[in-house]
Amino acid sequence: MKTLMHRFSVAGLGLLLASSAAWADGPLLQEGFDGQGLPAGWSVANFSDSPASEGWFRPASPDDTFSAQAGAANSYIATSVFVGVTDANGNPTGRIDAMLATPVLSLADATVLNFSTRTLSGNPFGESLHIGAIVAGSFVELLTINPGMTVGGFPEQWTSYSVTLPAQGAGITGRYYFEYLIPDAQVAGNFIGLDTVSVSAVPEPGSAGLLLAGSAVLLAGLRRRSLRA
Repeated sequence: MKTLMHRFSVAGLGLLLASSAAWADGPLLQEGFDGQGLPAGWSVANFSDSPASEGWFRPASPDDTFSAQAGAANSYIATSVFVGVTDANGNPTGRIDAMLATPVLSLADATVLNFSTRTLSGNPFGESLHIGAIVAGSFVELLTINPGMTVGGFPEQWTSYSVTLPAQGAGITGRYYFEYLIPDAQVAGNFIGLDTVSVSAVPEPGSAGLLLAGSAVLLAGLRRRSLRA
């Protein structure tokens, strides 16, 4: 009988640890932009001076840009200064402000956003990307990549980033956003890509502690039963 109880307890412990790991690591969102057009639930807003297009797009061909971080060569989403207005010579000009937002997500617990971005190799123009969250109608900026738009300051190979948003409380939802903001397209901005976006919930420290404590008690019980066997 002791042996049977021991087997059931070990199985229960394995199930507990597996379920807690899945709860901690399971993504709320995982997007590689492998389909056609904008993925379901995502939204685009273009606040550029005289916007010429929706603002973010899937490249038709990477021949004159670069390939995706993973998957098909053009399976990423991009934006450029040409989403605004061009002058008589076809050169981009004016302010560029193209925003891309994730689907609505639960922000009740702390969440972590992971993504990769890059620009063209040898890009002669400075680039910048703002990352934040829209919570209860308010914009919360979390990270700016290359805020000074320094030439060469934006990664020219796929580079991964991670930002964390603290728990917002029960029932609170919102979106993460990516904003390509170039004050003057005549002197800065060219083309950037975004790929491999994921959002995961982070369990509260108290909940994680209870799981660990419960596991420790169960292990201690198993150890005592083994000694008595």
